[in-house]
Amino acid sequence: MTEYIFKNLFALYLGGSLRYVYLRYIRRDKNATYAKVLHGIPNPKTKEDDNFNLKNEMKNRITALLAMVVFILALVLFNVI
Repeated sequence: MTEYIFKNLFALYLGGSLRYVYLRYIRRDKNATYAKVLHGIPNPKTKEDDNFNLKNEMKNRITALLAMVVFILALVLFNVI
């Protein structure tokens, strides 16, 4: 059970970190903070804020999944050559 939780948190933090680097340094968004990218809006008071947090979390997880897939494909391609 703890392995599943660790992997789940690992995916969340990996995706959040990649999105933060993308927003902050590639898109040059000065308002992007790591805490907002990772956790969203603290203490959501409306349904829209709660939906934003859920969408933000899913974006982080999808980003992590895509990064892992690209990393694995790169390893496979470079080992074949």
